[in-house]
Amino acid sequence: MSAPAIPIVVLAYNAHDITRRCIESIITNTATDFEIILVDNGSAPTFEDTPEYHLVRLPDNLYYTGGINAGIRFALREFPDFEHIVLLNNDITVNPGWLASLRQGFSTEVSGQVGPVGVVGNKHLLMSDPGTVVHAGVADLIGGTHIGGVDQPAFDQPHDGVWVTFACVGLSRACLEAAGLLDERMLHFYSDTDFCLRANMAGFRVRYEPTSTVNHAHSHSYKDAAVDVAPDRNVFVAKWFGDDLNNKILGRICLDADSKEQLELRRTLRRR
Repeated sequence: MSAPAIPIVVLAYNAHDITRRCIESIITNTATDFEIILVDNGSAPTFEDTPEYHLVRLPDNLYYTGGINAGIRFALREFPDFEHIVLLNNDITVNPGWLASLRQGFSTEVSGQVGPVGVVGNKHLLMSDPGTVVHAGVADLIGGTHIGGVDQPAFDQPHDGVWVTFACVGLSRACLEAAGLLDERMLHFYSDTDFCLRANMAGFRVRYEPTSTVNHAHSHSYKDAAVDVAPDRNVFVAKWFGDDLNNKILGRICLDADSKEQLELRRTLRRR
């Protein structure tokens, strides 16, 4: 029995020519069974409804995170048997074999690593210069720095990491159900980092799979828009390193062993 088709969620806000190029590359270079879900994120003019994809037309721009969640919800409703789902930026073109290799990353065995793979990222080549890698994993949690540079053998080594970019990513159904949807408080950025941290906490590994390659125009969606990363970063930092974590979680589980009263974590740390 063959595996269910893999839904591929492509998010688009205007940029019709770029989106068309993305969809054509999927159709041309993908042998694994797939279903394209095009999320029209409030574009003007709207995208046409064609047999090449399932169109999710949003009346307003829900930005990256809200638009992606709309596509995931559609996939859960219309393709309830899928085992994996792919999220893909519209400024990407895919290379032959990319999806089969991405799916293979979920079953990659790594010595010393325990637990199922829930998130798989891949190797992104700069579209204007394929000899340059713009993503081979990530090097920094807060700043969002990607491992990359002139292509080299080191970028061809699969590895487990803390997070990968969601410009092109595969998620297992089990991981999605455990971690939930993306956090829409982060409109444009950091919702991928946040999801990967939640996946790790749920017991799933995050993988970089270099045998799956795509070409990425890289940040094309934001070049002509005044998108400020700071608000999303502030939400992320508060959630994982600040008041959110302290007040909502740690403050409720850190008890004084003698009085059985809750402790305020920061005050306790300062006393020490």
